[in-house]
Amino acid sequence: MCVKEPIEEWHTPRNLYNNVVWVAAGGDLPLIPGLLQHYVEILKHGLGMVLTVSTGDKFSDKQFVGDFLWSLYSSWRAVRRPMFLVVEEADTYAPQMWTAQDRPSLSRMALISERRRKLGLNIVVVSQRPADIRKSIISQCNIIFLGGFKTAQDLTAVRELSRLLHLQISTEEVARLHPGEFFAVVGGEVVKIRAHLRKTPHGGSTPELHPVQVSLDPAVADIREELLREESDELARLRR
Repeated sequence: MCVKEPIEEWHTPRNLYNNVVWVAAGGDLPLIPGLLQHYVEILKHGLGMVLTVSTGDKFSDKQFVGDFLWSLYSSWRAVRRPMFLVVEEADTYAPQMWTAQDRPSLSRMALISERRRKLGLNIVVVSQRPADIRKSIISQCNIIFLGGFKTAQDLTAVRELSRLLHLQISTEEVARLHPGEFFAVVGGEVVKIRAHLRKTPHGGSTPELHPVQVSLDPAVADIREELLREESDELARLRR
């Protein structure tokens, strides 16, 4: 398994499995864009990996994902072993409306979507916005899970998908789905399912609201001292 995500969420399987490597700032290995082949080597050795791609620059993240997918595709032509490749927030890297900055990641995701079967790569694209993800990639999916979309734009995308795939899916029923419920499209058949509960902690749960008790004077005093020090340093630099 290899998971590509933009924010820390999927690292919790390490709590249950000892063969999952987390690549991220503060993870098991740091994320270094220029050393892609080392991460592919981890997967070639049979370990699972979670890549949290968050460099602080949106374009750099897309470039990294595009380069990583190409490196993985090139290497896996010799490996040819089954692997799940999960791409979270896939609409970020394969958008329906794309620009030149999206080209590297979009073209590589499209390539893997089209040619993955012979290599053993099973790509799983995850998105909360089906209206925003590239339709050519969705059309390559053998199994589709539709959750409880609410917005008119996403329900329109579901309606369009139903038309293209000749499916009988009511958008009204989709909008009424509860968390954990999905319509699964398998072999042209639509079935309603409920997901199992996760076995590991939820790495992307929403932070809860707690009262914060902070004394104003110490906090302001510390920041004032730091600001004055930086101002003094700047004055010294200008004098020089």
